[in-house]
Amino acid sequence: MATAGNNSNLGRNIGLPIGGAVLAGVGLGWLIFYCRQRRKQRLAAQSAQAVSKEISTEASSKPLSTPHSTQFAKSIPSYPSSNSDLGRDSTYYGVQVFSYAELEEATDNFSASRELGDGGFVLYIMLITSMENGQTLACYPVRLNIAIETADALAYLHKSDIIHRDVKTNNILLDNDFHVKVADFGLSRLFPTDVTHVSTAPQGTPGYVDPEYYQCYQLTEKSDVYSFGVVLIELISSLQAVDTNRHRHDINLANMAINKIQNHTLHELVDSSLGFETNSIVRRMATLVAELAFRCLQQERDMRPSMEEVLEALRGFKTKI
Repeated sequence: MATAGNNSNLGRNIGLPIGGAVLAGVGLGWLIFYCRQRRKQRLAAQSAQAVSKEISTEASSKPLSTPHSTQFAKSIPSYPSSNSDLGRDSTYYGVQVFSYAELEEATDNFSASRELGDGGFVLYIMLITSMENGQTLACYPVRLNIAIETADALAYLHKSDIIHRDVKTNNILLDNDFHVKVADFGLSRLFPTDVTHVSTAPQGTPGYVDPEYYQCYQLTEKSDVYSFGVVLIELISSLQAVDTNRHRHDINLANMAINKIQNHTLHELVDSSLGFETNSIVRRMATLVAELAFRCLQQERDMRPSMEEVLEALRGFKTKI
């Protein structure tokens, strides 16, 4: 008959061999895994070395010449490393290159008689900026003519269903005789004839942007009219459209002008060099232009005239000089 002591001895005799076998199995498995990982690392290192040697050998013997690399290389222009390289090439970026000697010969030693053009539209101007011939620009008839020619250009655009969208004095170029060219059509938009407005994010220059366009995101031809109204005020005042050095209520020239006109203090707005106080004709013309600008600067677009109406009014002013 088995006793408790015999059962205990039997359990130990059975458990010890089983535990040893399990530990031996785990150790063997870990050893196999470790050996395989080392072997993989060794093979990867050998493969990388072989590829590196092959590439370095090919690179030293000949350039890479796959179809893709050849096509890519052809698409990249070669940059001349010096003036001498530039002189040896007949083209550069697809443009024919001439040597200094060739240019000298073609221009008859850079003779002035061979000059193709010079001068015109060299005045990238703000109409209020002082210039060497500022005495001429200060003359009221000159400023009025600038206004007429600018309005004429904008009216032409509107007839062609184009809104300039960035009318300002910086975009008015003058030649030596102060004739106008309206510039910078980067923000211009086509305006369909079958709609009342174009919904678009406000664009333009602070101080010139139509407030209704800014608030309602509705662009119309009258947006250009508002901007031109600011230009008219600049022409008679010689003040900037925005000037943070002015009183906070006068920083925006359009607001300042509206207040001056409504309060019958136009003399505080008009450039004194125009002779507003001493010349009755100038005073009358400046008043007419200010009243026209006041109409252009109305908050609601329906209250503003069309650019064609503005042009007609300005031409009428000219006949009264």
